Amino acid sequence: MDSSKQEKIAVLKQIEKLRLDYADYPKRYFTLPMILEKLSLTPSFDTFSLLQYLENTGDIKKILRVESPSLGGIGDFESISDIPSVIDDFRTGLELKVEHENIKVLYTLNKVSGS
Repeated sequence: MDSSKQEKIAVLKQIEKLRLDYADYPKRYFTLPMILEKLSLTPSFDTFSLLQYLENTGDIKKILRVESPSLGGIGDFESISDIPSVIDDFRTGLELKVEHENIKVLYTLNKVSGS
């Protein structure tokens, strides 16, 4: 078995362990550094290819969260094209012009089929 396939299997086992560890928190979100740490991965081209593979297979889901400057999420989106240029910041009562520094990439674990 090649090392790429072995790494995928090891990461899938880690994801399953995380699902069990966070079973009581189905909407648990992880930042990129957190998901890399939890899956014992280091940043590299191969790692990001693996994350893309995990997204494509439905094992993890990437969320783009627009955050208020007053600290807190004000909208979750599936793709960059879904993010409006201006969003109502209900935390401040003002409209927020969305800039890249207001967008945080988060990951969540999808439930396995049948669970």
